[in-house]
Amino acid sequence: MKKNNITDAINDAVDESKFIMKEKNLKFHVSIPEKSVSEFVFDNERIKIVLRNILDNSTTYTQSGGKINVSLKTDNDYATIKVEDTGMGISKENLPKVFTKFFRSKKAIQTETDRSGLGLFIAKEIIEAHSGKINVESKEGKGTIVTIKLPISR
Repeated sequence: MKKNNITDAINDAVDESKFIMKEKNLKFHVSIPEKSVSEFVFDNERIKIVLRNILDNSTTYTQSGGKINVSLKTDNDYATIKVEDTGMGISKENLPKVFTKFFRSKKAIQTETDRSGLGLFIAKEIIEAHSGKINVESKEGKGTIVTIKLPISR
């Protein structure tokens, strides 16, 4: 844990996902205000693991021609990162299970069979180790929003 730049972490994760986004013809947009707090103490590699995982889920479960938006907002207390997609979404009954070990919905298994179901579980562990919060909102057939809140000062 040391002082890192959250904007750089987000841009690095997005850059690693750009190839597949372009290959799948996904529209993507990154919104980072110029006057945001970008440096604070966090584990850069672990946060990039979280961001890559969430972006990987978005690119995997969003159909060709869909959209992925990544945004950063900061206030005095938190850096809030949102990843929004127009993917297949998660059903209301499966939403409470998304952070459990090895969970994958039947629809996700049918779409992509070669995945472990550990990504969001690990993401939650990493975010909570940073005294942060992670939340998933989703509507089946409409898309998913993953919100990460990381404390700027601890």
